[in-house]
Amino acid sequence: MADRRDILDRLRRSASFSPPEPPDGLATDKAGGRETADRPGPAECLAEFGRRWQANGGALHRVRSMDEAVSLLAGLISETGRQALLLAADAEAAWPGLAESLRARGIEPLSPADEQAADIATGLTSACAAVAYSGSLVVAGRESGTLRASLLPPVHVCLIRPDMVVYGLDEAMNRAYGNGMQRCAVFITGPSRTADIELHTVIGVHGPGAVHAVVIDPD
Repeated sequence: MADRRDILDRLRRSASFSPPEPPDGLATDKAGGRETADRPGPAECLAEFGRRWQANGGALHRVRSMDEAVSLLAGLISETGRQALLLAADAEAAWPGLAESLRARGIEPLSPADEQAADIATGLTSACAAVAYSGSLVVAGRESGTLRASLLPPVHVCLIRPDMVVYGLDEAMNRAYGNGMQRCAVFITGPSRTADIELHTVIGVHGPGAVHAVVIDPD
């Protein structure tokens, strides 16, 4: 009976959730991030996203150009043992010339629909939004295979610009669905986590064990 009570107590503690506190001077309602005061500026949102993203277990990188981003990718990919990655169509569309830049560094960009996709360790996508309130990336399935590139490989790298960062969930949903209904979207808040009945958390069982947000900011 003592073991049963201990398990139930741990489940109750795990199930309890208190939303993160907003930045100083910003009130939120109970819907989870919809602001009732003036929204913070872009720089504040980016800083808040970075802090919460890293607190959730994600890696954050700041670069000034696509060349720097590709150099960073080359370093990450070199650790996997194969110079290839899954390149989501939305990333290629959002960053013209990305595929050519990857090939110039000896990295083979493969489609998520490629028959070799299951053997590739790194997936590269773009985000339609990044949420400061929760430290989440929002990847929308506009093109076939986009979500596969974010969920299948053990390493997920996502390119974002500072203007993609919003504060609340309402803005993020508008970014994901405001220009016509997309197939679906995923909110990525750190690496994949799974817990057993004893609440022992394991990273990367049902999704990427490592997630990297790369902010490309010339300023």
